[in-house]
Amino acid sequence: MAGTRTASLSAEKKVKQRARILAHYEVTKNVSATCRYFGISRTTFYQWRQRFEAEGVAGLRARSSRPTMIHFQIPPEVIALVCQVRRERGYGAPRLSLILQRYHQVYISPTTLLKIFRQHGLRERTWKGARRPPKRQPLPRHVGERLQVDVKFVPRRITGARQFYQFTAIDEATRFRVRRVYDQNSTTSARAFLEEVRRVLPVAIKSIQTDHGSEFGWDFTWHLRDVGITHARIPRGHPQSNGKVERSN
Repeated sequence: MAGTRTASLSAEKKVKQRARILAHYEVTKNVSATCRYFGISRTTFYQWRQRFEAEGVAGLRARSSRPTMIHFQIPPEVIALVCQVRRERGYGAPRLSLILQRYHQVYISPTTLLKIFRQHGLRERTWKGARRPPKRQPLPRHVGERLQVDVKFVPRRITGARQFYQFTAIDEATRFRVRRVYDQNSTTSARAFLEEVRRVLPVAIKSIQTDHGSEFGWDFTWHLRDVGITHARIPRGHPQSNGKVERSN
């Protein structure tokens, strides 16, 4: 009740102030001088004057600035889909935006997704405490079970004026290695290298392990899923998890 009473008093104060501005104009008959004296724009003055002439004192009350017509609203079924995927998978806003765009043909910006999270009590998670070192994974026994993939920038002192990037893949079970050089470090190069590895390796690939480089982003992950390969990323700050390919580089 106290907050409502305070808001009501504040609204009445604004009405009296605007009425005093209009009364000052009736004395001076000078719009520019009145606006300079009270520190308002001519547009605001004419708006208040027009509303006062049409509605009287009631026209000087504060009004909502919300648009009279909202051109686009997210459908309730899409919001329900966002909440469902968020609860089941725990995806953050950037990743969820890409998932919706690729698999559901719906685009919602990460900023809007954050607003939906807050409205439905699905806030972003905050992780506290020091990171523990990753557990050592057992060595694969079969060819193609897990491949380590990484990119190495070739220094200009070796290549001259041009720059190149060496993509390397090593099978953890056999140390079978495939290397190719590309002039761009991009997802396109990573996908081309993957097809080259699949062509050279004599068996099917089950899993590929990479770091968090931009060339191994979600487009690369989805391409792996399309061909039936699992994409695993090593923990951040622990390159030793990809030790075989790192030593090769």
